[in-house]
Amino acid sequence: MNSEKEVFEIIERLKREENALILIEGRRDAESLKNIGIESEIICISQKNMYDLTLDLVKKDKKIIILTDFDSEGTHLFKEYRKELESLGGTIDATYYRELKFHLKKFIKGIEDIDNFLFTHQTSRPYSYNPE
Repeated sequence: MNSEKEVFEIIERLKREENALILIEGRRDAESLKNIGIESEIICISQKNMYDLTLDLVKKDKKIIILTDFDSEGTHLFKEYRKELESLGGTIDATYYRELKFHLKKFIKGIEDIDNFLFTHQTSRPYSYNPE
């Protein structure tokens, strides 16, 4: 799989992010990101009022990375949150979402499956992947 190397590189970049907030859909998404070593602040958007949440996020004055699922609902949420956050003056980084969706959409349904994907494909990686 040609995308495998790119996915590992994207995740490594994401792990090095400083002063960033990561928006995800649900608890299992957060667990998956933590399992692969993401240490940035992770915020679950489920069961929260979008306007109140986005206002609070913009006030934190951090880069916001939106990582919703790759299905139609996740894509819709991505667009809605991006639009709302940008209208409030938030700094959005859509690179991770676009790149991960491009490379992973055929293999997994969303963020909650990233840890399993990485663990499954680590044997063919030139160096050892350790999520700890």
